[in-house]
Amino acid sequence: MVDKAGIQNKAVDLLWLYRNNFGHGKAGNVQRKYIQLVDFKITSFDDLVKDVAQIIPEVWEYYKSRKVEAATGRPVGDNDYTFSETVSYVLFRAVSNGDRVAFDKTWQWAYNNLLRSNLREVYFANDKRKGRPTERVNNLFSWRFAGANSPFARQTGYTGIINYKWDEDHPAAWFDGYDAAPDGDVLIAYSLLLADQKWGSGRGAQDYKGWAAKIIPDIWENCVVKGQLGGSAVPLKFENIWDNNENADYRILNNGQQLEITYLNKEPDNPRHNKHSGIWGRSNLGLKNFGETYDSITLKINSDRNCLSEILFQVDKNEDYGAEVQLKLGENVIQIPMAKISKRNHDSWKYEDANEEHGRIPNNTTIANFAIQCRDLKNTKLIVSDVWLQRKQQSGRAEERYYLSSNDKRDIVFNLSYFMPFAYKAFATEDKDHDWLRLFDDSYKTIDDALNPRVMYKDSRGDQRVYHSNGALVPDWNAFTVDGIASAYGTWPSFSAGTIADSVQDTNLSSWDAMRVYLWAAYDYVQTGDTKSKALLEKAGRFFTQQLNTNNWIANAYNVDGTLPPNNRRGALDKGTPFGMGIALGVFAALDDKANAMRVYSLLKENYKDGNFCAETNDYFTSNIIAFALDIFRQKYGVTVPQISVSGNNPVPLSSAVPQTGLPRQSTPVNPPRETIPVQPPVSVTVARNPVTLRQEITSVWKKPVTYTVTSPNILAVRGQSSDLDETSIAVINNTNGAKYLVVKARSISGDFPWGGQVFGLKINNLVVEPENFELANNMVTGLQAGDEVRFPLAGVDNNFDLKLRNYTGANFELEFWLEQ
Repeated sequence: MVDKAGIQNKAVDLLWLYRNNFGHGKAGNVQRKYIQLVDFKITSFDDLVKDVAQIIPEVWEYYKSRKVEAATGRPVGDNDYTFSETVSYVLFRAVSNGDRVAFDKTWQWAYNNLLRSNLREVYFANDKRKGRPTERVNNLFSWRFAGANSPFARQTGYTGIINYKWDEDHPAAWFDGYDAAPDGDVLIAYSLLLADQKWGSGRGAQDYKGWAAKIIPDIWENCVVKGQLGGSAVPLKFENIWDNNENADYRILNNGQQLEITYLNKEPDNPRHNKHSGIWGRSNLGLKNFGETYDSITLKINSDRNCLSEILFQVDKNEDYGAEVQLKLGENVIQIPMAKISKRNHDSWKYEDANEEHGRIPNNTTIANFAIQCRDLKNTKLIVSDVWLQRKQQSGRAEERYYLSSNDKRDIVFNLSYFMPFAYKAFATEDKDHDWLRLFDDSYKTIDDALNPRVMYKDSRGDQRVYHSNGALVPDWNAFTVDGIASAYGTWPSFSAGTIADSVQDTNLSSWDAMRVYLWAAYDYVQTGDTKSKALLEKAGRFFTQQLNTNNWIANAYNVDGTLPPNNRRGALDKGTPFGMGIALGVFAALDDKANAMRVYSLLKENYKDGNFCAETNDYFTSNIIAFALDIFRQKYGVTVPQISVSGNNPVPLSSAVPQTGLPRQSTPVNPPRETIPVQPPVSVTVARNPVTLRQEITSVWKKPVTYTVTSPNILAVRGQSSDLDETSIAVINNTNGAKYLVVKARSISGDFPWGGQVFGLKINNLVVEPENFELANNMVTGLQAGDEVRFPLAGVDNNFDLKLRNYTGANFELEFWLEQ
């Protein structure tokens, strides 16, 4: 048999051209388009099946060689981070490929370095100290591990789990690495169940089923949220103590429905506790349009003496609104009209006049928390229960709805692609104490709600336009209010504030996050034949078919109405990273649409080389998505794939415990040997850097002037006088030494900028460079502060390239440029 694919791959090595000569799509592609020297076509479905059987093990071996550390088993994601998601993908694929060696190495690494119950030490970035976590110690996995070459390791000198308490004064690109991202936990637990089915379970870390049984209920207890939609009133629940006041004893009873406060007969440690102490709570669904939706708040307080209490609400900007209530001995049933809820003046701790416009809660406010605060009286006991918000108008029939939150803080914002229906069914068998099948049903209700064209999704980073779903596409992020599904924009403060670089999302887009929901539905339908999964796939399949017929391609990102986003947002048309095509392949395979599966696969094969479908040789996310689609194809059509050899595939007998020396902990300050925890100095990172020589004469090419001044060979000062876009060439760079990054440092930055953040952009030839560690607006870096450094990868860029600066000319900044090895 002639190996056409092999001949082709060898032939294309002889000659290839960059995509700006032969490529597809628009500016923004980082791909090369191979000249087809050998005519290779899949002419029948049998050809397709045979090719998939050959490709699957090649893809797996390529990915392991590039993205899994051979010595430790650590999977490597973007920018040298390891995410719980990164781990889950490797475990899931290792089981599918029958590769127990890879599975055990990666699982052991995650067991030692991400599993919270095993963590001995994290780095607390706010306090600049190392220590052992005392809160949220459970069987979930820390979300992000910083490798030595990650941006955060460079900033802190520390590798491992970096705990960060969000600081509104320094939001930058930080997120708490100790958080849980439940999609990773769900797939890890499911993969452990699959490992038990394939290989059985042993002891210690190899007790796959035993560890799954610990992880699954912790996912429910920490990440699954229940809230009431509709009805005439909304229940509020108590969740955690405010200030942890040692002068009072707090108990939360009846699953958050009741609060007991006993003030002790002693002087408080902190004088301000003489005035207030209290407890936070929330509705498990967002309280949106608060001032115009709710009529009053009612609650029951049993007091053993007369005292003063306060009811407080906290809005997005940490402004407090509330009312004071005088309590009398005995049971007090209190109803406070919204007209009496007013803004608190923190300077005097008094309330504004509720009748004044500035004193009232704004009508469009989203309430994040509520609180009960009481004057700190000795020997006083209060029991608070039955806290309800009364609506001005009934909003449909009351319904309880379960959903999986975006983290373990039970946020009202969630990601529909975290929903893995096949896993919920497996969890229902293993965890009888929690209603996973109810969560399955409710998740599909939520998907149906998200597809409803009445829901408005706002473009939070572009023209502020409102979009409506075309009935097939769900957005990347959603939120729940008590009225039902909503756009995440304006519901979670960071979405609308535009200040946290990592978290400002395109809430009108269906892209890299959202589209995974169709892949998970495809898995479920192939495995179980579930009609709900089939219905969702059919909606996506019709849309993908229309796109194939019109454009001969499935984009990576769409607006939820099915149109393409402007400026190649989220790499919509980057054919060198064919993420959307991978999703479509999984959908068409699950639906048994052989013709479209062949079309998609043939298009994907145009860039295939030696186990990789992507122009970027280290592409982590797209590589996994395409691999999942191939596995769906394998399961659907019973494709026989060569499994990894069983020989040597059981490094530790199932009957024995896994020795700690067998598969080592990551050698970082996070998890030192068990015997000692030495105090180590920060890691010193020495990086070779070569200054970029800028043009000495740089002139504005825009009709409204911008002043460019080269203050030293590699430092550029920019002074803008209008808000129009300017683009001009500032250097021609000869990268003969093979530098990996172009680095730009903001030495100073100020001015009146769009989107509330500092903005500039770079162009290399026709390619707009989009760094992943800063948020972008119209292909520009925004949110910069003085001292920030941005690294632009140079993989796939010519040795000689033209560097252009794009900026909004209201900006005044000074930039330093260098190349880094």
